[in-house]
Amino acid sequence: VIKLEDAGATIDMLQSDLFLPVCSLLENFAAEKVTAVFLKAIEFLKAILKAMPECGIKVPSHGIRNHLRAFTRAIIIKLGDNNGRVREESSKALDILCLDEAFGPTFIVPLLLEVPEKTGKHGTGSSSSSSSSSYRSVHGRLTYVSSMVGRYQLKPKGCLTSQDVVKLLIVMKACQHSNGKVRE
Repeated sequence: VIKLEDAGATIDMLQSDLFLPVCSLLENFAAEKVTAVFLKAIEFLKAILKAMPECGIKVPSHGIRNHLRAFTRAIIIKLGDNNGRVREESSKALDILCLDEAFGPTFIVPLLLEVPEKTGKHGTGSSSSSSSSSYRSVHGRLTYVSSMVGRYQLKPKGCLTSQDVVKLLIVMKACQHSNGKVRE
């Protein structure tokens, strides 16, 4: 851990000179199709989230949030991956972001509620598992939203409302999906 007093660094310097480039790397990992590399990127994310408060960064800069937003979108897409370990680790990474004081559910929920594209961002649209209407893609996202409802409850004013959940069900055509697990 970098000690601010010893290094003579400021929090702004740490954000711009260290964490911003590191988070930019994570955004580049968003397109990674090799499972082992993507899982290492998630470990890297965990290390970053642990290091920021230890370095005195309580509110990440706009740039850091933007890079992590792009990577978080990729994690959400990976909730529907064919590999069970990738799905599980993606869910855990979102949980860690939800519990992090600097991000929390208010950072994750808007990304979960975004309308998925037919061809996923970051070059992930070529596989059938990332199609916005595929069984795993829809099921993975809805399963995570369901777990958030259980943890954070639906609130009229807050990060997740009943209207948000209904809108997501409609947009993803979950009730009309050909797969029974999605309709459940």
